[in-house]
Amino acid sequence: MTPQYFEALKERSSIFRSEKSEARAERLKKLQKWIQLNESEILDALKLDFNKPHFETLVSEILPTLSELKFTLKNLKKWMKDK
Repeated sequence: MTPQYFEALKERSSIFRSEKSEARAERLKKLQKWIQLNESEILDALKLDFNKPHFETLVSEILPTLSELKFTLKNLKKWMKDK
């Protein structure tokens, strides 16, 4: 990793830390939608790259990720409240 790349990541990180819960939720929803729309491509890629069966990918990768996204979206505002 180059120093310039690292600095760019640090700068982006500080922007994300200060954003509102609504903006974070929107990014999480976009990710959720992308996973759902590209499920077959994800399944095929993991089959091709790792010979991972579709069912195994579904239950060990896709469904847990979607479940965690749903849980995070449900709790995000509460987690981001000032103490």
